[in-house]
Amino acid sequence: MATSASMSYDINALKAKSRNKKILILVGVILLVGGVAGIVAKVGIDRPVPEIEDPNKIDPEKLKAEPPKPIARIDVELATKPEGASVVINGVLVEGTTPGTFALAEGKTNEVIFYHPDHDPFFAIMGGTSGEVPEEAIELPAKSEVPEEKLGTIVIESEPLGGIVFHNGEQVGTAPQTLRNLNPEVEHHILVKSKDYYSYAALLRPIPGEEQTIRALLDPTTQESRQFTVDLSLETMPRGAQASANGEFAGVSPALKPWDRHQHVEVVFEATNYKTLTRRVETRGGVGTIMIRPALESIKREKGKVSILLPKNTANVYIGNNQYDIKATRKIEMAEGKYKAVIELDDGKRVDGKFEVFPDTHTRYKAEVLNGKLRLRKLK
Repeated sequence: MATSASMSYDINALKAKSRNKKILILVGVILLVGGVAGIVAKVGIDRPVPEIEDPNKIDPEKLKAEPPKPIARIDVELATKPEGASVVINGVLVEGTTPGTFALAEGKTNEVIFYHPDHDPFFAIMGGTSGEVPEEAIELPAKSEVPEEKLGTIVIESEPLGGIVFHNGEQVGTAPQTLRNLNPEVEHHILVKSKDYYSYAALLRPIPGEEQTIRALLDPTTQESRQFTVDLSLETMPRGAQASANGEFAGVSPALKPWDRHQHVEVVFEATNYKTLTRRVETRGGVGTIMIRPALESIKREKGKVSILLPKNTANVYIGNNQYDIKATRKIEMAEGKYKAVIELDDGKRVDGKFEVFPDTHTRYKAEVLNGKLRLRKLK
């Protein structure tokens, strides 16, 4: 607000003196840029920034080829207690309810989630052969009781407007659609469909006690590039995890990664102080975007103490993510785990080495520079 008031005052003063029309043009440009920035900021909340400039740009030569063929599948019989559960396989809602015949990706690890309106979801890992699925009906867990103040809300918008919204397999109306009283401890499946458009699928947990908006951007079936690719929207709670898809770096969450259609994709999320998480999705025909936003499980780490005896010619020292005074590297309290120490010598050269902090233990190291490399030797 202070900046705007100051700007207004300066312009009025100049107008009183010279009435320079260029000032008015400048103000108009500033307002226009501000309005565009506001629009970009809002869109940025709902969709990750792509890792490449145009996520749907495809080599024209590729468009001349035949679109990818569906992957091999195997039919399996799946049943639940009670019956009538919707089934999501590798991130995509499939037709039918239990009991029934469902197609898994053959020879692959499949993620299967069962949704029933009167029960909590059931998550299962199934192999891609008939011998790797349960023979008996799966008993669905009882519905959890969640305090009212922790229930979440998800607002679903679609572009274009009016997309048909499915929540956990059940059609609930058209977008914009508000889903209330959602259990934040389980993963929910959202599907948005519209005639002549590729669908949008999402797996995510609501934020406890808060409202969040999901914007489903639907691409028309006339978009030629969509015959070849599906957008993987890779997000996590919390953000900032490194994501890889089938071993290929896909960005830092939230990230948008185009992927070849008709592929089985293993997505791995890695973040400091959190357990590594692997999820599976399938870029099936008819789907334009698959968004997954799992909640990462934190690693409980106890604290320990570490002391590092430095060489006499040490100028600066960095331990973990922090810089320390060279006279203050004794009994430093840190969470258990492996860390890197960087030592800058008097001649400006830097060397680094790794050390470990053990829970409820004071560990002493002696830093030695040997042949240009740093060695951290544990002392007794």
